[in-house]
Amino acid sequence: TGKVVTPGFIDAHTHLGVHEEGIGREGDDTNDMTDPLTPHLRALDGINPVEGGLRAAAAHGVSAAVILPGSGNVIGGLGTLVKTWGNRVDTMVIRDPCGLKIAFGENPKRVYGDKNKMPSTRMGTAALLREAFVKARDYDRKMTTAEDPSKAPDRDLRQESLVRVLRGEFPLLAHAHRADDDVVHVGRTPPPVQGPEVGPARAGRAPWVRAQHRPAAGHEV
Repeated sequence: TGKVVTPGFIDAHTHLGVHEEGIGREGDDTNDMTDPLTPHLRALDGINPVEGGLRAAAAHGVSAAVILPGSGNVIGGLGTLVKTWGNRVDTMVIRDPCGLKIAFGENPKRVYGDKNKMPSTRMGTAALLREAFVKARDYDRKMTTAEDPSKAPDRDLRQESLVRVLRGEFPLLAHAHRADDDVVHVGRTPPPVQGPEVGPARAGRAPWVRAQHRPAAGHEV
């Protein structure tokens, strides 16, 4: 008596399990910042199911979480929806993949600008994202229209992830710093996506989800 039962919370944007608490570099599998376009990476492959963050989330009422790659890359990789309690990741999965993580704004600019590589500006981020989806659309067309299988392109896991977004199989999950990041990329990039600010103009297209962040002093990816 005197107790209340509520449904568990679902956290829609986390790095639980891939950015492990209290372990340091050895437990940080959040970002593979060697290439700004990594759509073939899977958060599922980096999750430690018994790390402290997942245990703490479960203890405080978060029963499921979307675990995503970080925001250092323009396209970070595939996210997964998992239960927050278990000892084997494969038995915790609710949906995999559940979306493709992309990032606008400051993080890709900082990561690759510091390396004197593209993107170092919002223009660069938009260009890379646009180019990636154009190539994926061309890849899909060639794969589906090749009459002779021997003349079809070689299988490309990077392109397959992007093609599945174009087909509406799962959404883009976007990290943004400003509302105009949404408008620029959603309104001017080839994939059929929509966002809160421009939904009416893109009605009937594949889903699009945004997480907006304001970087604080000393902010890390």
